[in-house]
Amino acid sequence: MDEFCCWTVSGTRNTVIFQESSSLTSIYPKGFDISVASGTRYSALLNSNEPPDESEFPFVRSVMAKTEVSLAGLDAEIANLRGIQRYSPRFEGYLQNCFVKYFRGRCLYSKALGKWATASDRAHGWLPRSAVVGERAQLGYSQTFRIHFYPSQEMNFRPQLEMLKLLLEHSSRWEELSLGLTAEMIPSLVGLRDRIPSLRRLWIQWSTVEDQTGVHSIDCFQTAPSLVDTSIFNEYRFVPVLLPVHQLTRYDIDCQLEGHIRVLKQTPNVIKARIDIAFDKEAWPDSLEIVDLLRLRRLYISSAGALKYFKVPALEELALGNSGEDTPSHFLSLLDRSSCSL
Repeated sequence: MDEFCCWTVSGTRNTVIFQESSSLTSIYPKGFDISVASGTRYSALLNSNEPPDESEFPFVRSVMAKTEVSLAGLDAEIANLRGIQRYSPRFEGYLQNCFVKYFRGRCLYSKALGKWATASDRAHGWLPRSAVVGERAQLGYSQTFRIHFYPSQEMNFRPQLEMLKLLLEHSSRWEELSLGLTAEMIPSLVGLRDRIPSLRRLWIQWSTVEDQTGVHSIDCFQTAPSLVDTSIFNEYRFVPVLLPVHQLTRYDIDCQLEGHIRVLKQTPNVIKARIDIAFDKEAWPDSLEIVDLLRLRRLYISSAGALKYFKVPALEELALGNSGEDTPSHFLSLLDRSSCSL
């Protein structure tokens, strides 16, 4: 039987230990032995395709039973190794050690052949150059990325920014992006424009009110050809995020009513919408154009009074934030105008 090198991985929080096995037989279950004396009838059976005699069936069944037990053990070993089959085992252990040692929290999940590689966002020391090199190599194996990046305000931001820049190198494989934005991150995001062809879901929120100072808009996501699902949470003040609105199927933004109407007029494919009306300093004008959302099925709107600006013939679910005495009339008016079966 040909020999090969099999690696068994065991780990603790701060260390990863690799144990090398020199041959396949080292991972067989204890007691597995099908060796027979050479030159015997049994030896001939094991080393040829010659059919056994009826009297030899018990021996054959015994060998088959032992083989099935052995294969079950091999299947278990393969399942454990599948997640790291494209990584050098020593390299994988080093990376896991680096992630635990230099980071806390969670930042990204990268799907690589069934394995979720976890890095993080909360650094409590300078990220060594060797760790950056290791992370870059590991991320290079990943096929798709789902990124959650929320930097810590309490930690040194430089290593966190280094991690963000490292992830930006693989932006062409991003599928989901969830960001807690800070002022320091904005210049790095400029490079995302035309480099996120696979991005489908986007969530943005701001860490502090100071982080929005001097930011007038964000336009790096406007040319994302696959983006269909967006959530923009402006807790402190409205900062426009330019989006490919014509292709959105899910819309979740908080801004002024006129801003919602301006965007939703250009979203013919939206199916689910969360319309959170905020930052309005004046009363809404009656002259605003009614928006016809032909495919919208699920709607949350923060104020019942804003229903008069929408027509939703396919609506199936409606949730309201603030309600008052006039809510029933706004609701009935929506039903009459939309002719929906809600």
